Amino acid sequence: MTALKLVQLGSAGRAQLLRHALPKAARTALVYSSSSTISAAPRSAASAHLRHATTKAASSASESSSKSPSAAAAPISGVPRHHQAKVEVLPFRISSKSAREYLTTLAKTEVMPRVMTRWDIIKHQARSLNPFRGFEADEQIVKLERMTALYLPTWIVDASFEAKCRGNDGKAEANFITVSSRFPGHSWKPMDSLPLFPPPPYDMKPNQTNSADPSLDPSANREAWETLAMVDYESYESYLKTKGNSKVQIQGGLPEPLPFTISPLFLPDMIRNQLESADATFIAELAAGFELPGGDKHGFGLTMSLVDEEGKPITSPPVRFEPGSLKIDMMAAYPIMMPLHMAEFSYVEAEDGETRHLTFVMGGWDTSGLLFCMKEKGEDWKQPGQGAGPLLLHTLDLYPRPPIKTQLNEWYEREREQEKSTQRRDWWAESKLDPSDPFTRPNLTRKEVEAEIDRYRAQSNKHLQSDLQSRLKEKLKTELPIAAEIEKRSAELLERADWIHWERDEREAFQARTARSDPARTMITKAQKERYAAAVASARKAPTDPRPLRWLSQLDEREAELEHPDRKAGLGRYIFWSSPHVQRLSHNVYANRRYLREAIPEVLRSRKQMASLAEGGYNVDTSLVKVNLQDGRKLSGDEAYQTVAANDLSMRQQREALKPRWLKALQNSFIRR
Repeated sequence: MTALKLVQLGSAGRAQLLRHALPKAARTALVYSSSSTISAAPRSAASAHLRHATTKAASSASESSSKSPSAAAAPISGVPRHHQAKVEVLPFRISSKSAREYLTTLAKTEVMPRVMTRWDIIKHQARSLNPFRGFEADEQIVKLERMTALYLPTWIVDASFEAKCRGNDGKAEANFITVSSRFPGHSWKPMDSLPLFPPPPYDMKPNQTNSADPSLDPSANREAWETLAMVDYESYESYLKTKGNSKVQIQGGLPEPLPFTISPLFLPDMIRNQLESADATFIAELAAGFELPGGDKHGFGLTMSLVDEEGKPITSPPVRFEPGSLKIDMMAAYPIMMPLHMAEFSYVEAEDGETRHLTFVMGGWDTSGLLFCMKEKGEDWKQPGQGAGPLLLHTLDLYPRPPIKTQLNEWYEREREQEKSTQRRDWWAESKLDPSDPFTRPNLTRKEVEAEIDRYRAQSNKHLQSDLQSRLKEKLKTELPIAAEIEKRSAELLERADWIHWERDEREAFQARTARSDPARTMITKAQKERYAAAVASARKAPTDPRPLRWLSQLDEREAELEHPDRKAGLGRYIFWSSPHVQRLSHNVYANRRYLREAIPEVLRSRKQMASLAEGGYNVDTSLVKVNLQDGRKLSGDEAYQTVAANDLSMRQQREALKPRWLKALQNSFIRR
């Protein structure tokens, strides 16, 4: 796919170069090419290098997107996809017997240091080597009180949204991309904050059967997404048909799933209207260190602590987000039934003789045994193997720069000044010009003058690249601690959540959606009318908002909502099943995540590089900017500069091309209205 990039500056490019204080013959023009990054060329040679292609980017990306599995999965029955069943089920892969043995071992390992001396532990481990030893010996340490298998409803959420924020150095626009975040599908505490969640999905790996197909050869020059296949999830309807044939022995048989009672569709309105200022304010713990995203997989914790050159801790001022400014670009929620084994153990405390209880939960789909967690009364869940919060930020972008200034920024500024001074000194050391009087030219031949100009241009490009990389690193190191703090706060908010009001909202929204007449005329209380009026007003401004509290004015829409397969199957009475934002994982996850991981980050990265160059104080001569498009059009001056720097046309066209069809349909329906 073609993308706007800049020539000979390296992969960090997409920006403008400026006029430098050189003789007029060496004035430079911004050169734009479809092959790579930025370049400065003599004005006379600029036209020979200006080649740029944008129109094929959208068409090629569209063709690639249409070949993806999600695009190929068109409705066969003729029923619109958002009216089809959406709940998917992960199968049990671990039997009740295996889960009992494994969880008992985990509980024993946890309790032994609390109730036994080191010598007693060694003797117990020696006795455990006896192959004829039963579980009765383990019950002297921990006792299994009860154990059950269950299907727990949960949501996987993919989303892109933005909000405004401010700090001690001004304002910024924050763009968030979250992939594989989790949200409870029920109000059962403490299971609502259970840190286990379905694979993200780990079934999005190349399927061996498909990889053997020559048309899907992974070594072929095609998008990696095309060789992926769903291998683990199955529809609830398919699960009902095959549950009797399961070879995994579950005590009491495969359990009936718990119904969904809450959904993440109310999250945007809750954030805008109910999130308190204290919960929207974040102070990055730079001195104490923060966990790097994904750094705690399988118990290997990776943290980063930021200190200055003297080793003193760097402090960070607060960043305050404005919840009312939240805008949803894309939000997709996938309902999943998660198989779990849950066991409660008891043991007698050695010090006071009191009986205490431990609850262990493990993922019934994970044969590696790494996905488990434990909880004691009055404490939070502990997950040694993973430890991820409910919100997983794939990207946090603060534009044009993070709105806070810390010692870290001062350190980077000094480093850039030192680098600039060093490069300038090295250049003059090799130059044939007099640094005390650079405008006086010695007797140089034409080749020597051209060589001097080329060397100056190369040095300028080197400085530009170094400056850009430094500014991008500075922003990234400022954004990472903020992102880590936001993920941490999401877990705290989930712990404190009161789902009673959420369930009430789900119930009232269902009644409003399926009412025979406009609910605005039949609602009794003032609070209900105000909430409904606010939802209607929001729908006019934000077509991509979930909007569960809205009236389905068409009879066929109301009937489809009332007769939805997931509702009839007893999987959730009040959930907005026919919402286009509620999606079946295997139908839409490919297109959605390609949009989130490939399209949006490129646009954000491009504009961040533009902003970094602008912060460098470069004075671009826009009159020298020229762009040739593949459709034959030629742009120059301010119009060309806007195409390159402000609009970044290729990236934005690529984003449009990769936008999921359901999201385009939402936006188009809003435009038609």
